Amino acid sequence: MELQGNLSTRLTALERSGRFSVQSHSLPGGCPARALQAPGAPQGLDRELIESWASSLDTTALPHRLAITFPDDQIDCRDILQKKGFSLVTQTSYVVSLSGRTFADWEASLRTNMRNQNRQALARGGSFERVRDPQAVKDIQRLAQLTARRHKRPGLPYSEKFYSLLLDPRGPLSGAPELARVYMVRVGGRPAAFELCLVQGQRMWSVDHGADETTFDFRPNNLLYRGLIEQAFREGLDVLDLGAVPEGAASLANFKTGLGGEPYHRLSAVRATPLFRLGAALRAAYHRYI
Repeated sequence: MELQGNLSTRLTALERSGRFSVQSHSLPGGCPARALQAPGAPQGLDRELIESWASSLDTTALPHRLAITFPDDQIDCRDILQKKGFSLVTQTSYVVSLSGRTFADWEASLRTNMRNQNRQALARGGSFERVRDPQAVKDIQRLAQLTARRHKRPGLPYSEKFYSLLLDPRGPLSGAPELARVYMVRVGGRPAAFELCLVQGQRMWSVDHGADETTFDFRPNNLLYRGLIEQAFREGLDVLDLGAVPEGAASLANFKTGLGGEPYHRLSAVRATPLFRLGAALRAAYHRYI
């Protein structure tokens, strides 16, 4: 799956310039793959690079799903993406701007009820930590499954093997340990919520989330997002993307707005092979059955 030769060199140069950055590493079974995010769109995306990158993946026999997320829905390469078989979806996401501010400034800017909820989360005994132990994969999968059932989703976006490889100190991401991080809130030692985040350049964004609703009285989500924002400030990042909100999820949108998130439209381009779509359909049927 690795890009070769001149294309790989050009991709590396573009990543360093900030025009492209690694956005996710997910294939069935946890195999790492390159997906791209293009900051600063629509400022002249490299159409040839996108076409060559997409074409290079046609040679693999592995079932795969590839996603390119643009932090803007106005880009100049829709036609080439559609020609390559990508489905284009506009999503609403929420970002917290950190540049030029401090963590204290952010807290002071919150609505009174959100500040109170965050204080309650701190006072009720939860702990915020970064997960590094591969043994935590079972806890992560359980929280993800509880969330999928609560929102009536057919399956999980990331497999147990994916998280096992992610947390493996000798795994495929061992050369970039700060790229993908898992954070967790525990209540009385019990896993209550987790977040998978990616960090590239000056941006951190949420990729996957799970929580146990039986612990909601302890406000683990408040503690989790407060911890993420504090961590982003500590690292001197400019932006924290709190993640996309599905249509009709008003309570989730209000929660992220309450954290200081500003809505914006981003474009996701997704392409999946027939084998991957078949596997997804079978997984969805299995989850409906159970």
